[in-house]
Amino acid sequence: MTMRKALRQRRFGIVAVLVLPLLFSCRSAVSQDRVCFSGDCYEVELALTPGTRQRGLQHRPQMALDQGMLFVFPVSSAYGFWMKDTLIPLDIIWLDQNRCIIHIEERVPPCESDPCPVYGPVQPALYVLEINAGQSAEKRLKAGLTADFHIAQEKLNSY
Repeated sequence: MTMRKALRQRRFGIVAVLVLPLLFSCRSAVSQDRVCFSGDCYEVELALTPGTRQRGLQHRPQMALDQGMLFVFPVSSAYGFWMKDTLIPLDIIWLDQNRCIIHIEERVPPCESDPCPVYGPVQPALYVLEINAGQSAEKRLKAGLTADFHIAQEKLNSY
């Protein structure tokens, strides 16, 4: 192998090491799970299992304005939520099986002492979205609006 060919291969290897991670990071950003209302989207972490649904957003000191957590339940019910060990105020949005908003609790504060209040809808919900406090008012979210989920169906069916 000539010196010139060896240098080309080395340069190619260095470029590949530097560029490939960037390509994969761009791909994963595009495939991020999102919940959207009229074009306003939230990147969501999914709470699909009993453990992740129980933990929720506990012990997190902050969350970006365009992020949230989507709780996915196996069956529709009037699920109650509390703010025990949750450090940031939230808007909690309940959605039915058609992804239609049925109830919103705005600016729910962290629970400072037991017993913590429980918040919930009267109607059954299949999904619950938690976002930063004030976002539902800022984005004019209200009962009757339908969400678009940009989540792989197999993720929603995987639990």
